[in-house]
Amino acid sequence: MGKVVGRVECPMYGTAPNVPDALSVRAGRFSRHRRLVPADTIAEINTTGRLIELRVAREAIRRFL
Repeated sequence: MGKVVGRVECPMYGTAPNVPDALSVRAGRFSRHRRLVPADTIAEINTTGRLIELRVAREAIRRFL
């Protein structure tokens, strides 16, 4: 029921080599802006619809680059 943030571009690793700390999400196909989505905000991964549901509001996700 939420809004689409974008497509997951790549996982970002930091503390553990096999567990991502965050996901880099690009807003559009030709967009330069990306959002940094912390991994602990992921509520559910829907593989049939290829969606990731978050626990936070879209406005709470930080933009970078």
